[in-house]
Amino acid sequence: MRNGEKFQRVQISNEEYNELVVVEKKIKSAKALKRVQAFKLMYAGWKYGKIADFLSVTNNTLSNWIKIYNDCGVSALLMFQYKGGQSKLNKKQLSELKKETGKGSFAYAKAAKKYIEDKYNITYHLNHVQKILKKKLRLSFKKTRKVSSKTPSVEVQKEFIEKIETLLGLEDSVVLFFDPCHLQHNVVNARMWQLKGAKGTINVNANTGRKRVNILGALNLNELSVIPFFTEESCNSARVVEFFLKAREIYPDKTITIILDNANYNHAEYTTIFAEWYNIELFFLPPYSPNLNLIERLWKFMKKILVHNKYYETFNEFKEAVANLFDNLNDYQDELKNLLTKKFQILRAG
Repeated sequence: MRNGEKFQRVQISNEEYNELVVVEKKIKSAKALKRVQAFKLMYAGWKYGKIADFLSVTNNTLSNWIKIYNDCGVSALLMFQYKGGQSKLNKKQLSELKKETGKGSFAYAKAAKKYIEDKYNITYHLNHVQKILKKKLRLSFKKTRKVSSKTPSVEVQKEFIEKIETLLGLEDSVVLFFDPCHLQHNVVNARMWQLKGAKGTINVNANTGRKRVNILGALNLNELSVIPFFTEESCNSARVVEFFLKAREIYPDKTITIILDNANYNHAEYTTIFAEWYNIELFFLPPYSPNLNLIERLWKFMKKILVHNKYYETFNEFKEAVANLFDNLNDYQDELKNLLTKKFQILRAG
């Protein structure tokens, strides 16, 4: 081990520790026992240098043991003819593994480990499999995306995007991406940087509020502006028509096109009659394609600002925070410019 070189990181699960305990009871070799004890001490939180001193071994020796453990696990610690790297996945096998991952075959690294063992007869320690997936194949462990089986074809989505882009380029015309949003008075626990360990976890007060702030909103992408319309009631055709009136008052002399989804109240006769009355064109999204309604990005952004790890003692405080955010959206212009772009997301059916 060279000067300044660091030990490989070792992660020992409870299951692996129990395996070490079982193996330790059966060991007759003093050399093997010392190896197993080293990893029990790591599990207990000892520093590597202290372990090496305690067991009277060099840092280089301990580093070799760690490599053996990371590559092939507990069983390899008992082998004294072990040669590091003797069994490795070649480029073709790595490519096949990546392709299999793309099919959604591995919910956890254990499944990938078993796949490697079954198909290639190569045994890796679980930690090493995780390194292969992350570093060699550049994969990430993340949530899947829920997509409707009724998502329209790529061609339909592209055709709709072309029409939107044409509308956005017209002079004396306003394009509004319209959708209601319902913000519930409740904390959403979300990730944030915190100190390590249970004691370092930040506690956020919880409430059980079921009241909601109902907003009918529309995004003017060209201006990066928003028209909010607050209502005590849930969204219905009457509220939508009230929103149309507000939009017409804001843009009295321009052609207005509103992009909206296929909710029943948007197709209701009452809605369409008044849209025509106010000289507003309704441009309906393809069914099951919220990805094409850019205001969805704004709602997601606002929820992150308003309710992620945020506690409001009263519903009135919550309503005031929502209103203040709309009043001060200019404070977030840099973020919104990056978020609200004409780069549409195209989904493929699962």
